[in-house]
Parts: sequence; structure tokens; C-alpha cells
Amino acid sequence: MTQELGVTKIGEFEHRSILAGDFQRVTQQVTLSTDADLKLGSVLKKNGDGTVSLIDDADEKVYGVLAQDVAAGGTGVCWLTGEFIRDRLIFGGTTTWADYEDSARQVSIFFKNAALLPNG
Repeated sequence: MTQELGVTKIGEFEHRSILAGDFQRVTQQVTLSTDADLKLGSVLKKNGDGTVSLIDDADEKVYGVLAQDVAAGGTGVCWLTGEFIRDRLIFGGTTTWADYEDSARQVSIFFKNAALLPNG
């Protein structure tokens, strides 16, 4: 802890908002595959065994967006619908939001340009 102007500072806060609008966000509890830990904003695919993992092939379909950091094999919450700031999302391999825009729209997930948002 440090003292700054008579105020005790405890920890640090990093603004990590990825939300981009008022479109209804539906959530679902998910179990991550054991491949890797994933961070807030990871764009997910659903695997044959019912687990989810980071989407990394442009031919795969978007399942959701992770709403929190989750350890490999752990459970967490993902958004199944909503509007998200595209440059703050995490994709696997060399893919980007542009590779999945059509797939995401089919499940009511929308990638937005932060520069075009109010206060963006």
C-alpha cells in the first residue's frame, strides 16, 4: 500500500470494458476446455464435448464472448448476445474480428468500432 495525499491506495484498477451498446446481453455458464486460461473478451467456439475454447479458425462459428477471466478447465460466464468493442476482443491464431463478423451477427453478437461510439 502507498500513501497519496493522505488517502490509502489499495491495488490498481484497469478499465477493461468491452461493452459497446445497449443491445440485450444474454449470459450462459460455460466450461473452458483444458487448453489454456482465457481472459475477459475472448471470443469463443463450442467444442464437440460441450466445452468452449478460443476461436482460432475463420471457418469456425462464434459461440459467445467470455465475460470474465477463467482458468483452463474452469467454469465462467459468457455473453451469447451483445455489442462489443471489436479492438478489445481476443481471437486466436492470426484471425481478427473481421474473420468472424458474419458468423457473430448470426447469433446476435455485434463488433463495434469504438471510434464511432459516443465518448469513444
